[in-house]
Amino acid sequence: MKRKQKVDQLEQTVIQKKIKKDVGKPIGLLKINIKLPDIWSVSNKEVQLITFLVNQGRHVCLHSAVLNKDLNKKKVNSIEKDSNAHFSIDEKELYDKIEVAAKFLFEWNCSKRNVVYFFRNDNHFKIKYKKSTLKNEQWTKLLKHIKFLLNEKFYEELHMILEQFENNVTDEEIGDFLISKSLIGQLSEVPQLVQNCFILLIKQNKISIQQSQITAKFLEQLKSTFLISIQQNRHLLFQSIGSIRNIMYDNCQSESYISDSNSVDYDLNQEIFFNSTSY
Repeated sequence: MKRKQKVDQLEQTVIQKKIKKDVGKPIGLLKINIKLPDIWSVSNKEVQLITFLVNQGRHVCLHSAVLNKDLNKKKVNSIEKDSNAHFSIDEKELYDKIEVAAKFLFEWNCSKRNVVYFFRNDNHFKIKYKKSTLKNEQWTKLLKHIKFLLNEKFYEELHMILEQFENNVTDEEIGDFLISKSLIGQLSEVPQLVQNCFILLIKQNKISIQQSQITAKFLEQLKSTFLISIQQNRHLLFQSIGSIRNIMYDNCQSESYISDSNSVDYDLNQEIFFNSTSY
């Protein structure tokens, strides 16, 4: 009997060894190197730059359909709901002002209650991006990877800024040049970084716009506000240029290109890049 038990135990041990040997991780798995695919979206620098541009340049105008339904209720069930309703009203008014400034001041094409700078939409496939003349081969490669996401005018603007980086021009000098271009000519031709900085000032409630009917007088007042405020708040433009410089030179910390806590949450999905803006 004891002999039979020993034989059974031996057979069970052999079975367990076979199980451990035949299943689980393949032999030599730790020696396998899995290479990342050679695409721009796994490149840290490209992703940082696109993330910065999305967080800076995408402004969502809230829809009021649900809000109006809540306002028509005779009673508010709780203080919390009442507070949320007022917050939604304030937020909607803020984004309506952003849309007014973008559409009527800069003639920016806003769609689906989005104001989106820097990126092209899917209605413009045949875009002629000028050939890069940058000395930095890595930057040339980066622009080649992401240019299909950018509208043509901003691509040229970004290319110019990178050229100035190569020539050791300061953020302040680049910003002053962009502002000087904004003081002459049509407002629709104002550099997009400058236009967007004005939108950010509205978003941060640093500019008070008394929204009224869109009249010639109102637009003249809005234009005057823009010309004054963009010069008084040029540090915001300098910061944007500095953030781009930091990203390009790999000195960027996550906090430096993520927008403030009051901004709307952004998803890096197709809608950000398409069906949102035109140039």
